[in-house]
Amino acid sequence: MKLTKIDIYGFGQFENFSMTFNENFQVIYGVNEAGKSTMMNFIKCILFGFPNRNKNIYLPKGSKRYGGSVSIKTKNYGTLTIERIDENKNITVFCEDGSKKGEDFLAEILTEIDETHFEGIFSFGIDGLQDIEKIQDDELNDFLLGAGMTGNVSISGIEQRLEKKQQELFRVSGKKPKINEQIKVLDTLESKINAWKEKRQSYDHMLENQKGLHVRLEQIKQDKSDLIGKYKTLEKVESLLPLHEEKVQLLYQLQELTTYEPFPEEGLHRFEQWKSQYITVKAEQKHYERQLNEIEKNINEIKENRNILAAEKRIQHVRENESLYDVKLKEKATLELDIKNLREDLQLLVEKLGKHWSISDLTNVDTSISTKEKLILLLDSIESHEQKKKFFEESYFQSKQKRDELLQEKEHYEKMLLTEDEQITFNEKYKIIGEKELLEKNLKEVESGTLLHITNSWKEKVIPLSLLGLTAVLFLKGELIIAGGVFLLTAIFFFLHIGDKSSSKINNLHQLQQKLQVLNKQLNSELTKNEIEMKLKEHEQATYTLRAQKALLLNAESNHEKYTEQFVDWQYEEDLLKDKLKSMAKQYRFNETLSTKAFRESFNLLEEGKKKVLTLQRLETAERQVHNELVFWDEEVKALCTICSIDFQEKWQRVFETLYAKLSIEKEKQYKKLEFENEKKKLMVNYSQWNEKCLSIERQCEQLLKQANVTNEEDFIKKAHVNKKANDIKQKITLLDAQLSTQIKAEEKEVVNKKLNNGKKQVQEELYELETHLNALMTDEEKVQQQITSNNLLTEQLEADGSYSELLQQYEIEKSKLNKLAEEWAVLAIASNVLERTKNEFRLERLPKVIKVATQYLTIFTKHRYVKILAPIEENSFIVERKDGRRFSPKELSRGTKEQLYLALRLALANVYPSQTPYPLIVDDIFVNFDSIRTKRAVEVLRKASEDHQVIFFTCHHHLLIHFTDKEVTTLSVKANGIQEEGYEVS
Repeated sequence: MKLTKIDIYGFGQFENFSMTFNENFQVIYGVNEAGKSTMMNFIKCILFGFPNRNKNIYLPKGSKRYGGSVSIKTKNYGTLTIERIDENKNITVFCEDGSKKGEDFLAEILTEIDETHFEGIFSFGIDGLQDIEKIQDDELNDFLLGAGMTGNVSISGIEQRLEKKQQELFRVSGKKPKINEQIKVLDTLESKINAWKEKRQSYDHMLENQKGLHVRLEQIKQDKSDLIGKYKTLEKVESLLPLHEEKVQLLYQLQELTTYEPFPEEGLHRFEQWKSQYITVKAEQKHYERQLNEIEKNINEIKENRNILAAEKRIQHVRENESLYDVKLKEKATLELDIKNLREDLQLLVEKLGKHWSISDLTNVDTSISTKEKLILLLDSIESHEQKKKFFEESYFQSKQKRDELLQEKEHYEKMLLTEDEQITFNEKYKIIGEKELLEKNLKEVESGTLLHITNSWKEKVIPLSLLGLTAVLFLKGELIIAGGVFLLTAIFFFLHIGDKSSSKINNLHQLQQKLQVLNKQLNSELTKNEIEMKLKEHEQATYTLRAQKALLLNAESNHEKYTEQFVDWQYEEDLLKDKLKSMAKQYRFNETLSTKAFRESFNLLEEGKKKVLTLQRLETAERQVHNELVFWDEEVKALCTICSIDFQEKWQRVFETLYAKLSIEKEKQYKKLEFENEKKKLMVNYSQWNEKCLSIERQCEQLLKQANVTNEEDFIKKAHVNKKANDIKQKITLLDAQLSTQIKAEEKEVVNKKLNNGKKQVQEELYELETHLNALMTDEEKVQQQITSNNLLTEQLEADGSYSELLQQYEIEKSKLNKLAEEWAVLAIASNVLERTKNEFRLERLPKVIKVATQYLTIFTKHRYVKILAPIEENSFIVERKDGRRFSPKELSRGTKEQLYLALRLALANVYPSQTPYPLIVDDIFVNFDSIRTKRAVEVLRKASEDHQVIFFTCHHHLLIHFTDKEVTTLSVKANGIQEEGYEVS
């Protein structure tokens, strides 16, 4: 069985997802949470069913549909598609022929395996490798044995759990186990009961006596019931005796009759009916037999010429194509004329091409579309190249002229530049003139400011004098506080605004005048400020323009070099094109000096010549075909004349008429004979039907005689009368049996029949005996009942406290608990025993096969370092043999070799699993702890395993992909906007 495709409608994070599988080896790569585990669980769910709701059921978040389909390829059933949808709880299997199957059909396909076996044997991953690291060395052999036995590595765990549960129930020297505690409880209750027994011996004796009385009473009641039943049966027998005696008499009469069986039902009536029908049917058969003889005579009288009839189609064909012969003659003459004219045209064309050409050469010349297109492209390129030459020459001279002009302008602007010393001198003078103008301006401002200060000083003094006057007025009016405040303000204003201002302004004026004298001495130049500024601006402008001119010059030189290189390239291309044209001219035997126009015309002549040659060949072929048809026509007419015994003549019309007349005569004979044969067939059908009816009636009569075991009709009739009399007697007996059976029950039938055979007298005697015995039992019953009543009164007095009965009841309850615990312990003990026997059976039968295949895998894993795996039957362990003969137990191996041994056993178990269908191997990231060398060998092992099983390998490690081909790898990639929202895509 091989997986070919999955379609997920909705399962976990997958929605509307499809993927196809390789038949032998499939690698599925995806990062964490890409959905690898979900996909593995989806495959198991579709094959074996969805899990319960209390488990992880992978419900989709965005889709209402839960489920999907898995397509598998099987040997016996072809390609099947298994669809399982949770919403209708049903499964559908789609077959190749379009039919649909259900759960039973899937169970038939998977009859050799269930979900537990599939997970344990054909599905494994990194979990088993991680378990190797966790377990102790002494448990390693059990772990590997479990891996090689069922794929489930928890066998030792099962044994430990079984042993633990047994010890929780019972231990020989234990106190806390449940059974040990229950035994203690029973011992305590038994001691109390024994104490009560010593006190109540009389009570026990009475109970024993009472028990015996009850048994006696039950026995009396049972005997009484049995006697009453027998009495009623005898009464019924007595009432049925008249019917029984009548039945015995009828049976005696039946025995006295002669042989009347076997005889068919309604045999005599049926025999008479068949005899009557036979007479009528036989007459009809004779009538059709006479007609058949007459028809056969007519058929034999007709004599046909089968040779002429066999040539019917040929004669019809000749007649239908009579006028075609003249047409073919004219067509041949026309073709011969066309061929002659075409040869003359070709000869003229060859003369134009030159002395190197002949008509036969034109047949093999290459004038294909690709060649013509190639030639046209070459000629166009040459013409285009000639046009480019003029453009390149103009561009070259223009670029050279532009470069020379820019060089002259560059020299002009370089002459306008100042030297570095001139620039420094002009900048210093320009700076000094600026400082001088600023100083003169400041000097004027200081001189005007000093005069203004002298004028405004008296105005400033008026304000404090006014304030002093106001202070005096307030003082006289008695406003002392206000007057004091005004006086204080006046004093502050006076000191702030009237100080030594006049003296500071005069000092500044003298300093500025001295500085101006110094600048006049430094400035010793005949140029004005504007002239200096003009010189500097011209220098700056020339510098900027020169920088631009250099860029233009650089561009012009670049263009000039570019056009120079293009001209050189053009020259190179021109040489190449000329070489190609020379090669073409040599190929077609043209003069190398031809112009492009002449070259085109010459090629067109070749193309035209080849077309005419092909036309000539076609016409010659047509002429030969017409000639052959005319020859065939003559031969055909001669052959038909021979068949029909006619002399061949040159006058075709007369020959055709004679042939057709002969054919018409023979066809008329054939038609008449065919009519007779059809009539014969119809008569044969009717004759066969009536003959079959005769035979059928004869068989029916013979069958009746055979059923009656007689040989002739007379004995059959005699036996029929005896049989009728016997049937009447049997009918009466059946009626009596029905009356008897309605009054006799099934369970008393044997007894009643036996009593009926005894006779009336014996029945009456037995009735009397039963009645006497029944009266005696009723007397005994009354006595025993009185004794029981008397004893009940005494026991009620002794059981007034009820303690003894309660102890007995509690003892039985605790004893029942002990029995349940013992049953539980026995089940666990049996399970342990069965598991041990299964392990022993596996060691003897299946383990050697697993070891043989696992040895091959381990040899590949370790590159022949380890060559053998041993599993001694008397030991619960594995031994690995190295190529040098040394042997190691699993705990002595390295971690990597342990993992390789585990994988070899798992793969071998799947390989030797006893099934007719090789199931797929699902492997999940088993190389995570392997280095590159181990990984490469492990991949080799998986490839070897894929020869028998389809291998589906899941991994999240990108570096492993180098070991597989692109065709083998399918990548599960998560879209950027999130897992659930955007879904998944396969790349």
